[in-house]
Amino acid sequence: RSVIPDSVLVVVRSGILKHTLPVAINKVEVTINQDIKVLIPNDSVIPDYLGFYLKVFEKKILSLCVKHSTTVQSVNTSEFLSLDIPVPPISTQKKLIIFMQEAQKNYRSKLREATELLLGRNQYVLQRIGLAFDKNESSMYAIELKELEERLDADYYSPKFSGFRRQIDNCMYPSATIGEISDQIVSGFAAGKQEQADDLPDEERVPQLRPFSITPEGE
Repeated sequence: RSVIPDSVLVVVRSGILKHTLPVAINKVEVTINQDIKVLIPNDSVIPDYLGFYLKVFEKKILSLCVKHSTTVQSVNTSEFLSLDIPVPPISTQKKLIIFMQEAQKNYRSKLREATELLLGRNQYVLQRIGLAFDKNESSMYAIELKELEERLDADYYSPKFSGFRRQIDNCMYPSATIGEISDQIVSGFAAGKQEQADDLPDEERVPQLRPFSITPEGE
């Protein structure tokens, strides 16, 4: 269906609802699929205020309204629509919107600075050990049969990858494979029901990490 501008879009069916409630305000007319619900506020609420409120109380809303299944998470519509929300005067809503927008602007600025710092850190480490990525990678290349090693995947022999391997071979420091420098390489296991740890004392419990537990930044 078609959605008018300045509506509040909320994702109500997705695996991301395990940890995040995506909320956005559309600035142009859009259409949506069945996994998104649209909230069109009346005159007592500014759309941006409602959107910010939903994000501020995201964790509480997730704990109260999200249904968990074996396939995908979904928001319980009746529970979601029955949530109470403070409705201050429009003048107060506008002040809160300005405050949140400024906070978002500062966040994005600091995020850009942090990203530049991380990229600079990576380049510094590469330079210190005498390595560099070749930015001029060709999309087409060929090698002689005698150059083939144990692998046959084409990207392994690309100019970018093979050039990087040659840098490592000619590096000022000795090299070793990851397997050679690892005392152990251990796989995990699939966790079953939470009840499997219910009878254990607290000092014997340990957290289990899953893929979403580790961020791209290594946190």
